[in-house]
Amino acid sequence: MKTLLTALTVIAIANLLAILGFVGWLAGTDRLDRARIDKIRTMFAETIPAQNARESDEAAKIQAAAAAQEQAKKDARPPLTASEQLAARVEATEIDRQRAERLRREITDLQKGLVEREAQVEKHKQELEKEKAEFVRMRQEVMATESDAQFKKTLTILEGLKPAECKTTLKEVMAATPKGLDQVVSYLNAMDDRVRTKVIGEFIKEDPKLAANLLERLRVRGTEVPPPVETLANGAVGSSK
Repeated sequence: MKTLLTALTVIAIANLLAILGFVGWLAGTDRLDRARIDKIRTMFAETIPAQNARESDEAAKIQAAAAAQEQAKKDARPPLTASEQLAARVEATEIDRQRAERLRREITDLQKGLVEREAQVEKHKQELEKEKAEFVRMRQEVMATESDAQFKKTLTILEGLKPAECKTTLKEVMAATPKGLDQVVSYLNAMDDRVRTKVIGEFIKEDPKLAANLLERLRVRGTEVPPPVETLANGAVGSSK
C-alpha cells in the first residue's frame, strides 16, 4: 500500500513539473502572457450555451442598430414636393404602360403565329385532298384503260414480240402522245411477269435511267417486277423469249 502511494505521488509530481515546464516554455517563447491567460480564463468561465446566447443577442442588437440607422436616414430626408410626387407617379405610370404594351405585343405575336399555323394546316389539308383526288382519278383511268378490249388486243400483240422488239415499240408509244409514258406503264403492268421482266431487262441495257423510272411507276401501281434491278443489270435475264 505504501509503495502504491509513493508511486502515485511520484507520478503526480512528474505531471506537475511537466505542466510547469510547458507553461514556462510558453512564456519563454512569447506564446503566453497575462492578457492571454485572462482571455483563456474568461473563455472557460462561460459555458457554450451561454456563449451562443450572448453572440445571438449581440448579432440581434447589431441588426437592430443598422435598421434604426437606415430608418433615421429615411426620416431625415425631406418630404417629396408636389412636382417630385407627380414625377414619381408619371414614372410609375410609364413603367406600367410599357409593361402593358409589351404584353399586348406578345399576345399579338402569339395570335399571329397561331393564324399562320392554321393557314399552313389548311394548305396541307387542301394539297392532300388534291393529291388524293388525283390518285383516285388516275386509278380509275388506269382501270378503264386496262379493261378496254382494244387494250387487251394490243397487249397480246406486245407479249408476242421479242423483248427487244417490244421495248422498241413501247418507246415509240412513249414518244407518240403526252400520256405515252403512262400508257407504256399500263402495258407493262398488265403483262405476264416473265414477259415484263425480259422487256424491262431490254430497257435497262439501253437506258437504265428510263428503266428505273418505269420500275418506280410500276411500284406505285402496286406491281412487283421480279427479279430485282440489280439482277437484270447483271444480265441474269435473257434478251429474248
